[in-house]
Amino acid sequence: MIKVAILIHPEGVHRCKWDSQSSGTHLIARVKENTSVIRHDTKSRLMGLISAREAVNLCRFTTDPNDGTRSVVMVSVTHPSAPLREGIVRVHTHPSLLVISPSGSDTKVISIIQAELHLMGVPNGITDTLIPKGIMKFFDDLQSYAANDLKLNFNDSLTGWV
Repeated sequence: MIKVAILIHPEGVHRCKWDSQSSGTHLIARVKENTSVIRHDTKSRLMGLISAREAVNLCRFTTDPNDGTRSVVMVSVTHPSAPLREGIVRVHTHPSLLVISPSGSDTKVISIIQAELHLMGVPNGITDTLIPKGIMKFFDDLQSYAANDLKLNFNDSLTGWV
C-alpha cells in the first residue's frame, strides 16, 4: 500500500512518470505539516480541441495510524503564488477525496473527484466519452507503472503521509 501512496502523492517524483494526462504537479505553498497548496496541470486533449487545464487545490493529507490508510481531501483555492496563466483553463475542484487503503494483499484506491472542467463549446458526446476514459486512463497508467520493478525511497517525507 505504501508503494501506491508514494506513486500517487503529488509531491513525489513518480507521479509525472506514469500519469500520461498530467503535465506536472507543483507545490505552491506548504501550509502545515499535513496541508499544502498544489497546482495540478493537465495536457491539452484531442489535438488541442480541449485546452490544457490546471487546478490549484488546498490538499490535506492524513494517515490512519491503525491500518495505514492514506487519504487526501482537496478543494480549489486561490493563491497569490498561483496566478491565472494565459492559454490554460483553471478548473474548479469541489470538495474531493482520494483514499488508498489495504485490501487483503492488495491495495484499494478510491477517487471521488468533483470538478468543473469548463468545457464550454465542446460537444456533449465528446465530453461524455472523454471524462470516463480519462478516469480509466489514470488507473490504467498507475497499474501499469506499479507493475514495474521500481526503486522507491520509502524514507522520503511526503506531506501528511508518513
